[in-house]
This record gives sequence, structure tokens and C-alpha cells, in this order.
Amino acid sequence: MKEAAETYYRITGYRAGSVEEIHGGLNSRNFLIDGKFVLRIKKATIDSGYDPASELVAEKAVAGTGLAPVLLHFDKKNGLKMTSFISGTHFIAAPPSAAEIRLVARAVKKLHGLPIEGLPPFDAFKRLDSYATAAGYQRYSPSGEKIFAHVRRLMETEQSVFGHNDLVRGNLLFKDDKLYIIDYEYAGGNHPLFDLASFITENDIDDPILIDAFLAEYYGEDPIPRADFTIFCRFLDYLWFYWAQGMYKKTGQSIYKTIAHIKQKRISRH
Repeated sequence: MKEAAETYYRITGYRAGSVEEIHGGLNSRNFLIDGKFVLRIKKATIDSGYDPASELVAEKAVAGTGLAPVLLHFDKKNGLKMTSFISGTHFIAAPPSAAEIRLVARAVKKLHGLPIEGLPPFDAFKRLDSYATAAGYQRYSPSGEKIFAHVRRLMETEQSVFGHNDLVRGNLLFKDDKLYIIDYEYAGGNHPLFDLASFITENDIDDPILIDAFLAEYYGEDPIPRADFTIFCRFLDYLWFYWAQGMYKKTGQSIYKTIAHIKQKRISRH
């Protein structure tokens, strides 16, 4: 709490009346300041793919869209960030409601329409190789290789969009009939199916009715690439399995072992 209070004073010149630690991600700690502001302090990162300057580019692109809280401060050297606090939000239900599914699809569609000038690409295959190496894997399974080759062809032949690339439960804040998407650490140019698969797999949504409703809301009158979407889902399970295994090997933290186990179960079902 002391670090957060001192950081807030350094940023604003004001003393915090109250400081409360709130939900944070695996790589950061979040603090509610005076019930009005959220201060994010990054932990010492061991994810070599994180670049605060790129996150700032993404935050600026999202500003004014209504998709995220108002950005008040960002240090592109260390990722220190302060935003407005939105009270009365909640995370997605398990299973999600039809209304939540529609809100996510619409918000992701809007996100994908943002300009990507200045936003670096999200190099999924560079990450895949890096994560697998960190996890101690020297080669991929034949089934994995087929999935990776298919996804690579899609990424090389189809246009990239503004991708959030990390649509986990904690990054989706619902309030009434609105959705806020937060934390753009992984944002970068990417294939649109990556985000769609990210939302479904990261939130462990297996109900085909909900998945169909999500895709139908996103694509509208356009044809739905169901086969490619399914392959992207499998690709993301492999990607984040290797990431979690590598992080567990580096840190020994049980949360990463749990994530790896969940991803391995999803892989084994297909």
C-alpha cells in the first residue's frame, strides 16, 4: 500500500486519502485510490514479449471509443498506469449469458475496426517457439504441427486487425448493458480469429449454442469461417499451454501449473 500511495503522490502531487488493493493480473498489482482511480504497478516481468511503449500505442488507439476506462497516466518505460475507476462492474458469468456474449462480440468487432498504424504485430509463432523452448519442448507433436501450419497460412494470407490478444475473464468488465475491455499488454496486429478464439478458449466456453451465438453476432451477414475458427481455438490452447508450462518452470508458482493442466485437458479433448 505504501508503494502505491507514494507512486500516486509522485504522479499527481496529491496525497491519497485511501488505498485499496483490488483484482490484478498475473503480471501486475492494481490499487484503488480514493475510490476514483486505478493505479497499476507492473511486477518484475519475465515475459520478454511485453513492451510498455507498444501498450501505450494501443491505449491511445482505444481512447475515446468507450471500450476502456479513461487513461490518466502511462509511463512507457515501465508500464506504470493510472485510469479512471468504473464502479459497479462485474466479471463474465460462468456460463456467460446471451447478453454478455452479444456485448463481447460487438466490442471485439469495434476493437478490430480500430487503426493499427504504429501498433507492432503480435508475433504468435515467435511466442510459440519461445514459450515451448522455455517449457523444455524440443519439438511439436504431429497434430500440433498440422494446426500450426494451417494457422500460419491464414496469418500470412489474410489482413491483420487491431488485436487485444488476451480476452481472459479479468480483462472483461461488464456494467449494465456495456462492456469495458482492459489491459492491452498483449495488443498488436493479428488475425481477427485470434481474439475470437481467445475469448472462447480463455473463458472455457464449450456450449455450441453460445459459441454459435457469439460468432453470429460478430459476423452478422458475412459467412462464418467455422473450420478456421476451430483450428484457431486449438492453436491457442497449445500456445498458452507452452506459456504456462514455461512460466511454471521459471517461477514454480502453482497458478501456472493449473493453467497448463486446463490447457492440456482442452488439447486432449480434440
